[in-house]
Amino acid sequence: ESESLHRKISLTSESIWQVIFSRDFFTILKTFVLDVILQRRLLQESVKRWAIHSLIYLSILFRFSLAVFTFFAYEISPDSTLTMALINKNNGFIAFVNDLTGIFIILGILWALVQRVIVKPPHVISEIRDNLALAIIGLLVILGFVLEGARILMTGIPAHVSLYAFIGYPVAQLLSLFGDNWTHVYPYLWYAHAGLGALLVAYLPFGKMRHIFNTPLTLVLNYKVK
Repeated sequence: ESESLHRKISLTSESIWQVIFSRDFFTILKTFVLDVILQRRLLQESVKRWAIHSLIYLSILFRFSLAVFTFFAYEISPDSTLTMALINKNNGFIAFVNDLTGIFIILGILWALVQRVIVKPPHVISEIRDNLALAIIGLLVILGFVLEGARILMTGIPAHVSLYAFIGYPVAQLLSLFGDNWTHVYPYLWYAHAGLGALLVAYLPFGKMRHIFNTPLTLVLNYKVK
């Protein structure tokens, strides 16, 4: 189908539906886990490329999965202990995981930039649109750390609580050198962070990051073809 977008979506949905409810479901699930999530094929090609990709991709995937889980937990039982912990940015586990995955993303981006700018192996093609994607993600994470530091400073969270945010807490201490009245600045930081997030989502279809969606769909549809 090449003319009707509606028809194309309909055919794709029908194919995916038939595969999911077929006898090949568990085989497809295994392939999805190994090849899409754990990136087995990339690991077989290069451990270094797999490590760089995983630092960025798996960190984003984990954050996304945690957000989706939090959404459903809130919808099912908004007042439960689990839900209250998940939506609490000052919760030790949430604060630590957010900062840890943020650091992993930054390390992955820096490693990728070293490969693209300094090492320049034959398989790396440094395109402007790919560098732009890395820049958006990097700025999004860095601004997130600044936002977290401003929130800690603005709300006066005690050190024994905010220390779990092992990046946000030092950032808060650094920001305190410029005064402690961040109430008026915080909304602008929040909107800037949200704007970068929206820009990243809008940019996804135009760069190589669209393979986040293309690869799983291709694997499923290939099973349908077979």
